Amino acid sequence: MLASEMESISCINHGDCEPVIACHHVACSHPEIIYFLGAEDDDPATAWCDVCEAARMKDLGWYDYADTIAKWSWVCFDCVKTQCQEASQVFIVENSEKTPEEKSESNK
Repeated sequence: MLASEMESISCINHGDCEPVIACHHVACSHPEIIYFLGAEDDDPATAWCDVCEAARMKDLGWYDYADTIAKWSWVCFDCVKTQCQEASQVFIVENSEKTPEEKSESNK
């Protein structure tokens, strides 16, 4: 199923909700740092942790190595929202090309 075709996900805690594709660390544990990219065009919202961000940086993008570390899965938006509220830091990513850290480095 294409991301653009998925309109909702059924969550045991929140009922039918907007779907987010999240790394398994966000989906299954409580990471201290979360990156969140809102939905863009036909792409769903995306959430990942600092471990996956380090893998993405090493892989120079979301390629085989980083995707293997992330182990993506569909998660309800409200569950991701709860994870973000419990995290010590949340970075809102404005586009999928660069994270906030990369943007601040390129502006120096």
